[in-house]
Amino acid sequence: MRKYRPEGDRMKRKPVPKKLRNQILERDEHRCVLCWRKYQLDIHDFFDDPSNPFLPPSPPFKSQYPYANRRPFELITLCKSCHGKISTCDKHSPLYQLLVSIVKQNYEEEKRR
Repeated sequence: MRKYRPEGDRMKRKPVPKKLRNQILERDEHRCVLCWRKYQLDIHDFFDDPSNPFLPPSPPFKSQYPYANRRPFELITLCKSCHGKISTCDKHSPLYQLLVSIVKQNYEEEKRR
């Protein structure tokens, strides 16, 4: 099992557990948080992004259970189209900054609970 992944190497991830996926979809009203589409939805793991501007960096290895310690604010609903755009955009782009603000808002809401 490889512990490190070189830049650009996409590793097949295990799916988000059904209970957690349903919780995230429910919170995001079963819509993409960027374009509001209701179909072809993915759960995006914001912590998995090494250029994440406001969260601590991920460890240099992948857990066998990548979602075991995730909190709901760390995951968001994106359609496949927006997920692809986010995966390839620069962290200074307006689209990425919008995503950051949504994740921050989710974090603040979770803190209040």
